[in-house]
Amino acid sequence: MRPQKPNGAAGEPLRDPRIDLGASSFQALVLGDEDERTALWRASFDPTRERPPVVDPHGMESLVQFEDGSSLRERSCVLPYLPELRIAWGLIVVEQRAPTDRGREVTATLLECLGESFPRARRPPMWNRAGKIDDLIDCVSAFGRDGYAFAIKREQVRVFYPKDYRAREYELLTGVADAIARLGLARVIHWTRDPVYVVNVWEPATA
Repeated sequence: MRPQKPNGAAGEPLRDPRIDLGASSFQALVLGDEDERTALWRASFDPTRERPPVVDPHGMESLVQFEDGSSLRERSCVLPYLPELRIAWGLIVVEQRAPTDRGREVTATLLECLGESFPRARRPPMWNRAGKIDDLIDCVSAFGRDGYAFAIKREQVRVFYPKDYRAREYELLTGVADAIARLGLARVIHWTRDPVYVVNVWEPATA
């Protein structure tokens, strides 16, 4: 969390000491001849390795600029305490898979859990690669593991206050965590927050 100084500028970050924010960079994960993509993947699922960065190592604070020239600074909040999960900032290059019944189950459960985690039924719409809203999310795979991907537009997770605004990442990540628990998915979330938030979740490893 980043408190404001008396002049309105952002102060130094406050951290919850329970939350391990992971490596300071993607390069810090690389071992031997690995590239960063392989290192991110392995560190995501191997509990003996350092955690990947939970948030963007380059910082995540931003401003909203309005047409009248005014602006609001983002209120940077503490992320949820989810020690049973590995939340990894960054996406893996994935291959698309054909739709499956399991993909439909994952979609329905994510919609239900996000509907519970966002207050007063204000869940932002989920988008798939085809641009369809609250439809079957994308079935993907990477490194031999099946997964699922969806997107949420950045402006649709913002909530505004008189002097700043907040991205509802707490609600997003806790909702995804609930879905992972209900579905028995791997305890890993990959995510980014560019013009859209993209979230990937994964099946457990197969024998």
